[in-house]
Amino acid sequence: MSARAIGRIPTPSTTTLRSLKPIARRIGRVALVGYPCAGRTGDDIRREAARHGVLDLLDIYESVPPERVSELLRQSKVALMLTKREGANRAIYEALFSDVPVLVSESNVGVNRAHVNDETGVFSSDEDLGENLLRLLRERARYTPRAWALKHTGYQNSTRRLNTMLRNLAVQRGEAWTAGIYYKKNRPHAMFPDARERDAARRHLATLEPFLRAPSKTE
Repeated sequence: MSARAIGRIPTPSTTTLRSLKPIARRIGRVALVGYPCAGRTGDDIRREAARHGVLDLLDIYESVPPERVSELLRQSKVALMLTKREGANRAIYEALFSDVPVLVSESNVGVNRAHVNDETGVFSSDEDLGENLLRLLRERARYTPRAWALKHTGYQNSTRRLNTMLRNLAVQRGEAWTAGIYYKKNRPHAMFPDARERDAARRHLATLEPFLRAPSKTE
C-alpha cells in the first residue's frame, strides 16, 4: 500500500468526509493516524465514513508506534491536519522533516501560521478541501518542506536561538558566559539526543537540588 495522503483527524466533520467523496478516484488512499480520545475510537470514524461513502478510501491506524507513523509519512504525498485547535502540533513538523507538504485547516487556532507557507503547504477551508488537496498533489514537486524545516525550525535551530538570547542577556548583565544549554528533542517525549550531554545534565542537576524547595506532604 502506498498512501497518497496521511492525516490526523480525531473528529472528522461531516463536511470533511463529504468533501472526499467527489475526488476519491483521483487521490488514491488516505491514511488516518490517531488514538482513542474523548470516548471516540477508530470504529466511530469507520461508521461515519461509511455513512458518507468514503470508508473504502481510508486506512485507519490506531495507537501505532512512532516508527510506523514515520513509515506511513514516507509513503505519503501530502499530510492533512484538520483539527480546529492545536498548539505547535507535532504532526505538522514530522511531515515537514519527512519532506511531505501539509494541508492545514484554515479555521485552526494555535498553529504558527507562518510555518505553513509557499514552501511547506497550504491552508484550506472544509468547503474547499477537495479542490485544495488535489492542487497540492498536482503541485507537490514545487514544495520543499524539509529544506525549509532544516533552516527555520526543529530542536537544533531552537536551541541555538535560545542560547544566543541567553548569552546576550549574560553579557548585558556583565556575567561570564561559560556554556550553553543542552540540546533536547521530543521522541516521542523530551530527551537528550547526545548521551554525553545527558550525563552532564544529570550531574549539573544534582548541584541544583539544595536550591529546590521540597514539596510538602499536602502537595
